[in-house]
Formats: sequence, structure tokens, C-alpha cells
Amino acid sequence: KNAKVEGWAIKLKGARNKMGNPRFITYMDNQAIWMTLVTATTNLFTVPSIVMLFKRASDKKHQTLMFPSFIGILTLISSFMYHLTESIQVDELFLDSGNWHKVDNVGAILCFQNLAIFLMDNKERMADEILQYSALMVTLLAQEKAPWELEYTLIPILLAWICYFAKVIYNRKFPTYNKRMLRRGLVMMGIAVFCFTQGLDEFADFLRIWHGLWHAFVAFSSFYLWQALSEPHDEIELGDAIVNGYRYVFEAFVLIFRGHKTDKVM
Repeated sequence: KNAKVEGWAIKLKGARNKMGNPRFITYMDNQAIWMTLVTATTNLFTVPSIVMLFKRASDKKHQTLMFPSFIGILTLISSFMYHLTESIQVDELFLDSGNWHKVDNVGAILCFQNLAIFLMDNKERMADEILQYSALMVTLLAQEKAPWELEYTLIPILLAWICYFAKVIYNRKFPTYNKRMLRRGLVMMGIAVFCFTQGLDEFADFLRIWHGLWHAFVAFSSFYLWQALSEPHDEIELGDAIVNGYRYVFEAFVLIFRGHKTDKVM
């Protein structure tokens, strides 16, 4: 009597898992399998972007990219685990679905904030680091305050982009971008936002297909936007990142730690 069919799924009223968190929706077995494929595994599309960031972060000119590289890993893991636990309806896999969702929110917000910081093209490393840690502080406070209220997701992102446009206005010009990468990234982001809006009603979004497409296209967009400041000869193609990704990450860590060992303290 506390369950009713809404859209394509079954909505539960007053149900809670053993962790005490509300369980609003349940699925049939075959739906759970497809949900996992559509919403959880689509997070793997972010792997090429993370690989590309690690490769670029190994260059001393782009060392501040190491922070968003690890934020990308955090977001990949938390989003995968959130959608996995939600799809297969388990109460807990290290964290429960609700807590994985909170960590996913933090990671996703930080990704958009750090993209704004990156696109400012700050010449001083300290400027990037101050903004990165400020973004982390604001995001953690906002999500601890109200993780399910939309304004506490949007305001931290908007603050970062306000900083971006404030710098543009102050300098009276945009930074010099790689137009090919910027154009590709913006087109992909436009498609991603459209998919996201179409999937806001989870009961109307059959198997969360629109949400899975959001994951895919925002990942493709990120791959190109994070190269919007690269020179044409430094561009990394998507296929190259997929095929040689493991080697790029290994080489990045070798270069970083070898550099640390040879640095002399004066």
C-alpha cells in the first residue's frame, strides 16, 4: 500500500534502508542490470580526461592540474559507486548510496569550479592554488549545509565563474584559447546540459538513459575544455588517451617523483 507505479519504476513511500536513509525507488532485476550499465559504467568515459590531465600535470608549466586530476578520480569513483548502489539496491558498499551521492556532489562541483580556475589562465601558480583550496572550502561547507538543495550546488559553481568573468573584465579580454579544442568542448557541453535537463525527472527518464548520456557528453566536453589552453602541437587526441593512457599516467608519476628527488633545498 506504500508503493505505487510512477512512470517506469515503483515509487516507495516512507521506506528506508538499514542505514536510515530514504529509499524512494525500486526496480525489477532486469531494470537494475540495465540501470547499472547506463548510469554507473558511463562514468568510465571520464578516464581519458583524467589520463590527459595527469600527462599535462607532469609538465612543470601545468603542475596545478594535479589537483583537478585527483578530483576527477574522486568524482569517477563516487559517481560510479552512487549509481551502482542505487541501481542494485544494496544498503551499503563501504558507504551507503546517500553518502556516495554526497561525495559525488562535492566532486562534480569541484570539477566545474576548477575548470573555471584553469580557463582564467593565471600565470602565477599561487593564484591557482589559492582559488583551488578556496573552492574546496566553499564546496565542503555548502554540501554539509544542504546537499539536496539545488542552490547549495549552484552557488559554489557560480562563485567560481564569477571570479573567471571578473578577471576577464579586469583584463578587458579573454585569455588566448585553442579555438578547436574550445569549440569542441562547448558543443559537447551544450549537448550534455540538454541531456541533464531531460533526465531531471528520474521517474520519466526510462532506465536513466538521459542521465547516462549526461555522463558521456560531459566527459567528452571535459576532455576538450581542459585542453583549451594547449598549443596545437601539445594537443592530445581522444583515441591516443584511450590507447596510451596507462603509459601516460605511469610516465607522469615517474617524472613528478624523480623531479622531487633531485630538487635541492637551498
